[in-house]
Amino acid sequence: MIPTISSKVVAKLAGKAGAKVATKTGGVIATKIGSAFLDTTIGVGIIVWDVWDIHHTANIEKPILKANLASYLQEVKNSLVNNPETGIMATIDKIQGTIIDSLG
Repeated sequence: MIPTISSKVVAKLAGKAGAKVATKTGGVIATKIGSAFLDTTIGVGIIVWDVWDIHHTANIEKPILKANLASYLQEVKNSLVNNPETGIMATIDKIQGTIIDSLG
């Protein structure tokens, strides 16, 4: 009778232990599969975000940047040409004044 009871107990314990191992193993496999799916989803999300960002920058930010750059270059040109202290026209006016004074 004792061998029969002990074999039933051992079988029951083995069944419980096997179920726990199977549950843990299944959880690990599910985690790995879920992780791979999540990694793929995140990768695709990053690519979609990058494409959207490039499109957004090209269509919205680029014209603004172009206008700002054109305005800045116009200001630099005006400063180089017409600034009474450092512009090229100030130097030309001084040279012209010197020439006129030496002729007169």
